[in-house]
Amino acid sequence: MTTINDLKIYGLNTIAMAFNFTHIDIMLKILLTAVAIGYTLQKWYIMNEERKLKKELKIQDDAAKGKALDKKGSANTIVKNGIVRKTKEVRDDIHAS
Repeated sequence: MTTINDLKIYGLNTIAMAFNFTHIDIMLKILLTAVAIGYTLQKWYIMNEERKLKKELKIQDDAAKGKALDKKGSANTIVKNGIVRKTKEVRDDIHAS
């Protein structure tokens, strides 16, 4: 005589065999690979945006402290009270050329 537990086990085995024969594992592999790639791309995008934001904040902090850097990394301008002023070396370079 079969009990309810036996019927549950037979049902689960039947469902597992049906999934096995329908090749759902291949579809799951493809789906999980796509999800992993999407997640990685999203994290890269977020990291890039955070890097840009940190760079902007650093420039703003430097400007607030009275120093600003050009793209080469040399301090050739000074920002005071929102006014950008060239330093002496830059003025000399401009007048020399």
